[in-house]
Amino acid sequence: MRKLLLIILAAAVLIASVAIALIFIIGNNQEDTQYETAPNEPEEWAVTAIERARDVGIIGDVLPQGVHYRHSVPRWYVAELVTSFLEVYTGLSMVEIETIFVTADGEFSDDMSFPDVPYVHPHYETIMALARLGILTGGEQDYIFGFHPDVRVSRVQAAVVITRTMALLGHETSGYPAADIFVEWGRSPNYMYDCIADWAEEPVSFVYAHDLMGNITPENDIPRYGYRFGTQRHFYAQEWIAVLVKMLDM
Repeated sequence: MRKLLLIILAAAVLIASVAIALIFIIGNNQEDTQYETAPNEPEEWAVTAIERARDVGIIGDVLPQGVHYRHSVPRWYVAELVTSFLEVYTGLSMVEIETIFVTADGEFSDDMSFPDVPYVHPHYETIMALARLGILTGGEQDYIFGFHPDVRVSRVQAAVVITRTMALLGHETSGYPAADIFVEWGRSPNYMYDCIADWAEEPVSFVYAHDLMGNITPENDIPRYGYRFGTQRHFYAQEWIAVLVKMLDM
C-alpha cells in the first residue's frame, strides 16, 4: 500500500512539473508570437525620416527579420545602418572609405578579430570594416570578450557610435558644454541608472548640442527623475534611422 502511495505521489509531482513547464513555454511563445505578428510600423513622428532613409538608400523597403521599428536593435544591425549611412554620405563604397581612412601606421588594426564574429558570420564584412575604422569595438559581456553582435544597444552606446562616425567624417566632436545639460551630471536618486560615465560625456554632449539626441521626458522611461538622457534605455530602430537622416545634413 505504501509503495502504491509513493508511486501515485511521484506521478502527481511529475504531472504538476510538466504542467508548469507547459504553461511557461506557452506563455513565452504567445509573447514572441504577439511581437512577431505585430505590425512593423514606425511611430508617426519618424515616418518622414524613414521615407527619406529609404529614398537615399540607408534602409530598404523592409527591415531585416527580427528588427522592429519600435524596438531596440542588435549591434549587427547598427553596423549595417552605419555602413549604409557612410556610403550614402560620402558617395563611396566601404572599400574606398577604408582605403582613405584606415591608416598604414597601425592606428586602426587590420588584423583584428572577434571570436563571436567568424568569417562566415552574415554581417562579418560590415562589422569588421567599422571595427577597423574605430567606430565599433568589442568588449566584455558576462566576462566573455567579443563583439557580441546580438546584444541590444543603449542610448549612451548609440551616442558613442554616432560621435565616432561624425569624427571620422571630419566633424569636431569635443569642446561642447556639458554642465547643467542633464540630471545625470549630478547624483540623482537613480544615480546608478542615470549616471553618465566620464568616457561618455563628450559623445553625449556632442549629440545633444547637434540635436541628434536629447533628454527624454519622465513619461518615456523608468526610473523617473525629471528630464534626463536615459543612458541605459535602448535606442530603437526608428530612432537610429531618424538620427542618421539628420546626420546627412551636417
